[in-house]
Amino acid sequence: MKFIICFFLLVLSLGVCAQKSFSDSEMDTLIEGYKDPGKMFGSFSAMATNGKIYNQDSLKHKISFINFWFEGCHPCIAEFPALNDLYARYKDSSNFQFLSFTFDRKEIAERVAEKYQIKYPIICLDDKTIMNLHFGLGYPTSIILDGKMSVRLIKLGGSLDEKEIRQTVDRIYSKQILELLKQ
Repeated sequence: MKFIICFFLLVLSLGVCAQKSFSDSEMDTLIEGYKDPGKMFGSFSAMATNGKIYNQDSLKHKISFINFWFEGCHPCIAEFPALNDLYARYKDSSNFQFLSFTFDRKEIAERVAEKYQIKYPIICLDDKTIMNLHFGLGYPTSIILDGKMSVRLIKLGGSLDEKEIRQTVDRIYSKQILELLKQ
């Protein structure tokens, strides 16, 4: 049953992705990290699994790293250790925050967080809201916002190779976060 649901979600996300206004060359670039796409992050409001309420106002005046995942996405799960390290690296900066979004139910998200020792906040939202927030790009998707909620980088897709994941975190995510924190 999980396979059927995962397959359906994959087909749905591919269909939504095809309807977006990204050109073919932009979609190719998304795989490596699309910089400064000039899009604004959408509206949301929800309580994270840590009990704190987040909304779009929570993103203002901070560099925000946002990751979208779900339990049945193997590349999403493979990213967790490297993303935990990224979170640990910047969590003490008052100008940085890390948020994680999933359409999984809270119970599932909490179980996954415990199993993979996820330290950063997880926000559970309905799949329609998630699709709007990550521009219908699929999973995993990571977005870096500047303090004005403007998208500075989008990275679509992931790997199962730990070395490749760590390179992405260090060469793309950490580099962009550092650049924005210095501004």
